[in-house]
Amino acid sequence: MAPRIIRSLVAFSLNKSCRSEKPISCYSISSVFFSSSPTQESRASLPLADHLVEKHSFSPELAVKTASSLTYVKDPRKCDTIISFLKESGFSKSHIEAVVKRKPNLLYSSLEKTIKPKFKIFQDLGFSTHDVADIVASDPWILTRSVDDRIAPSITDLKTVLGSNDDVVKLLKISAWFLKSDLQKTMMPNIEFLRNCGICSSQIVSYVFSF
Repeated sequence: MAPRIIRSLVAFSLNKSCRSEKPISCYSISSVFFSSSPTQESRASLPLADHLVEKHSFSPELAVKTASSLTYVKDPRKCDTIISFLKESGFSKSHIEAVVKRKPNLLYSSLEKTIKPKFKIFQDLGFSTHDVADIVASDPWILTRSVDDRIAPSITDLKTVLGSNDDVVKLLKISAWFLKSDLQKTMMPNIEFLRNCGICSSQIVSYVFSF
């Protein structure tokens, strides 16, 4: 009976997180490569695709898909700042490709205001360069979350429940939803209830991981 209650409470807590985040829709590569009369937007996006292939060794497919979702971009070179920062921060080619596939508009985010503060808080909390790369690549939407209101408090709460940075990293690689939800209002009250009911920490942790 207890495992069923734990699973239900943890699931209920996390279902209130921002699962409303939607990945970008897939764009038809063939419509750009093989269309006999490409649209004006497709033609306008090709310079960015060419730049991503030539400057950053993106595959043609990923470059065209990215450019198709960033038709408003006028200067392809502006993405160089973000990509260079990711490389300098230990992101591999596969990490960068994963980020761009999931959230291409991050290429034109503010490095100082949007990107760097998130990396700093991860580093300050003891995460390794590789850990940060894995977490961000698995769910780059976390880079749009507030450091003070969401990321830092959520990591602190997860450490309280899981007990170590290593376990927090393992969990976030499985699901970064935990950094998108206000855990103080969702998961933590239920965790406290389970503890008061005598459920041991190891059992609670196992159900958090199995969610």
